[in-house]
Amino acid sequence: MKSFVTLMLCLLSMTTFAQVHDEITSAMEEFDYDKVINLISPGTKDSLLLSTRIQALKAMNRYPEAIVDLTSLFVKDTTDTKILIDLAECYKLMGSPRQAADYYRKAVSLRPNNKFFRLQYIRSLLNAENLKSTRCLPWLVGTRYGSATGYKYLGQAYEGMQDIPMLFSVIM
Repeated sequence: MKSFVTLMLCLLSMTTFAQVHDEITSAMEEFDYDKVINLISPGTKDSLLLSTRIQALKAMNRYPEAIVDLTSLFVKDTTDTKILIDLAECYKLMGSPRQAADYYRKAVSLRPNNKFFRLQYIRSLLNAENLKSTRCLPWLVGTRYGSATGYKYLGQAYEGMQDIPMLFSVIM
């Protein structure tokens, strides 16, 4: 009898979870992000549900809350570049380019050949007015990564520093 009750409680629990999961899926499809946020608790241990909650928080411009949830995921896996980029994007959208640059830098260190990561890192440094760091990036110009875009950002860094004569010495 005791095992029957345990079995029934497990089935009830699974049925309830399935109903909540269906509600979350339906709310996401209907762009009812407030409902999604309310259905998924901030401290959930389910990474998939937490990712869904983060997506809903970002859609509602609730970046500080998204950062808290993203940070909890980042602590579990510090090599996940998607989490790093999501953190950087949240900081960028909050108007904190210095913090965004820190996370883009971490992503670049994990995947140095990713052009998107490098460009976002440079843009964040320029937005943070960290112009000296921007012009010192070895992959900004040069034979391996050099491009018109790299030279454009290098020019912006020098222009911001009012150091135009030095630009010509670097190019020549």
